[in-house]
Amino acid sequence: MLIIRPYQPSDAGPTLALFRDTVQKINAKDYTADQIAVWAGHERSLAAWHASFMKHVALVALDETETIIGFADMASDGYLDRLYVSAAHQREGVGRLLVASLEQRVISQRYTAFVSITARQFFEAMGYVVVNQHTSIIGSVTFRNYLMAKHNRSERVKSPFKKSVSH
Repeated sequence: MLIIRPYQPSDAGPTLALFRDTVQKINAKDYTADQIAVWAGHERSLAAWHASFMKHVALVALDETETIIGFADMASDGYLDRLYVSAAHQREGVGRLLVASLEQRVISQRYTAFVSITARQFFEAMGYVVVNQHTSIIGSVTFRNYLMAKHNRSERVKSPFKKSVSH
């Protein structure tokens, strides 16, 4: 059984550990050892990590033992900042459920994300398209990723103004 719930302050430690582990185990197939070391180690402190979640709508996914197996967060403008699923739970629908849950909570005409090489195929399956290839820099290390976007075609985004009808 999978549970999606809002991020809580006590989730900071487990989500940071999951982030580091996932980058080291999953993203290593598409990035160099130097890139992985910098990516997984660049988060400064648990307090800074927690504070970054408080700026967004943030969700965690729990398994039947109430262990965090994934997390994601999105800004109010539809920017998906982070999406990570534990290495042990890849391809089980956890990421799909987290993204769909965020898209239901954050109403935006356009959703965007900077997506790793590893995650590109997942996001394409979720309806996102590549806007452009991008280079991110952490310290002196560069990373190739992609700016991806998805337009919301939901009825909830329609204009609040009624169309005028001529008689």
